[in-house]
Amino acid sequence: MSKRSITEAVAHVVDGLTDFSPEERRRIVQASLTLLGDASASLGDNVGEKNDDEFPAKARMWMKQYGLTAEQMSQVFHSDENGMEIIAPIPGSSRREQVRNAYVLSGIARFLLNGETKFDDKTARQICERGGFFDHTNHSKYMKGGSEFIGSKERGWVLTPPGLKHGAALIAELAK
Repeated sequence: MSKRSITEAVAHVVDGLTDFSPEERRRIVQASLTLLGDASASLGDNVGEKNDDEFPAKARMWMKQYGLTAEQMSQVFHSDENGMEIIAPIPGSSRREQVRNAYVLSGIARFLLNGETKFDDKTARQICERGGFFDHTNHSKYMKGGSEFIGSKERGWVLTPPGLKHGAALIAELAK
């Protein structure tokens, strides 16, 4: 039996909860925990959520500039001692869009962790592979022509101001 990744499990749960209100979602998750024998777990309003002041100063300024909240971040990213992982499904109407959005969100995750806009290709590429939209033949073509990030596979990537703006729009869309 193969074990699913946390990202796959979260995507499955999110898909199942999409049509419910936030209160109904909390009740469903709490009931599920109880059925799994974890009745001691209590779901408060801030489960898995960082406070705004826990983000680096640059990230807080960016969040304020685009009207984003820690609550919205917690709907897109999971943060723990191992770093930050994207838990929302990557949007896009084509593989090219999905790849570019995965790279932008990978950069935003790093930005939220350490206030720097530089991120590595390996992590972003793994997101594409896990999401099922990595295309070995066309991946490098998908990386060309946009203004959201600059760099290379070897040196890493840096989000540009248009990339930060696009990332804010993606988060606002995903956290609806």
